[in-house]
Amino acid sequence: MIYILVLIIAAALIFLLHHENTDLSVSYFTVSSEKLEKDLITAQISDFHNTHNTVLQDSIISSLKENRPDCIFVTGDLIDSRRTDIECAVAFARKLTEIAPVYYVVGNHEIRSNQYEKIMEAFEKTDMIIMHDTSILTEGLNLIGLDDLYTVPYSERSTLFTERYQKLKDDSRFNLVLFHRPELFDTYCDNEIDLILCGHAHGGQFRLPIIGAVLSPNQGLFPVYTENLYSKGKTKMIVSRGIGNSLFPFRLNNKPELIYIKLEKKL
Repeated sequence: MIYILVLIIAAALIFLLHHENTDLSVSYFTVSSEKLEKDLITAQISDFHNTHNTVLQDSIISSLKENRPDCIFVTGDLIDSRRTDIECAVAFARKLTEIAPVYYVVGNHEIRSNQYEKIMEAFEKTDMIIMHDTSILTEGLNLIGLDDLYTVPYSERSTLFTERYQKLKDDSRFNLVLFHRPELFDTYCDNEIDLILCGHAHGGQFRLPIIGAVLSPNQGLFPVYTENLYSKGKTKMIVSRGIGNSLFPFRLNNKPELIYIKLEKKL
């Protein structure tokens, strides 16, 4: 009898983990500003980590086709440096570009990969707009894409981020920044960025009742910035829980996330 009970519990846990890692969660946010020229519907995808889960991929593409965003923002880690599959990431990127313009910035996994140049060459053959410390005026936005700072000592990251951002900002427009990591939130606020989109934290990987997020890269145990919208002063930051997994092969109480953001012109 006890063996049957153990088998039932094991089967339930396997089902739960499968469900938690393949069932797409869709989140919606609204950000209003007088600096916006018009209303826009945008989508954010982060930390794909070349996931091979076709159910999850199909759910993302189906949702995007249904909602038809004006543009799609990909905030890093399309590939995984531990088990890189460039073809998988490229195939997914091409599906995205068939739906809307796609703007992409590199994450720490691309930068630390020993296949970085090969990855970039492959991505450049897609229709994604790759933003390496550049800005683009699109849809009335001053869209800024900044490379991840993986190779930069942590004590220097805030200073270097500020230097790069200040060169590209336009105070007369709505500055929307794509940057992989959220832990420099105070720096983003010091720079009075209108909106910054991040990923990297994987939602804290495991989320427990009451406690919340358990672990995140560069934030350690019980991280603060792992999901949702954060606001301080003139700055807002949206952090995606991401799509795929990396070091830990599964999530708990932390479904993969596709985000839609309505940018609303305040009258």
